[in-house]
Amino acid sequence: VEPKTHEQSLKGKDAEKRAESRQAETDNLTSNDVFEVVRRPPNDQSRNMIRPKWVFKIECHKDGSVDKCKSRIVGKGFTQRCGMDFEETFSPHHA
Repeated sequence: VEPKTHEQSLKGKDAEKRAESRQAETDNLTSNDVFEVVRRPPNDQSRNMIRPKWVFKIECHKDGSVDKCKSRIVGKGFTQRCGMDFEETFSPHHA
């Protein structure tokens, strides 16, 4: 069963494989300068931050055993606000 949340991915027999997959995804995005982690200024709550979501996929062998775990981090674009950042496109993938 594929985890639906980051917390679920930390549990279970494949937690170590998923942790390696998450780290590989983060390393890849960071090394390609795809994103930058920023903190919201403490006195400016008006800025909308596009929050991330982890998406997990498990690929299995024909016998049902786990071949590999894949992790992707995506932006929650539905948090964009019309008139502020609505015309912007956010994608975590390096072109």
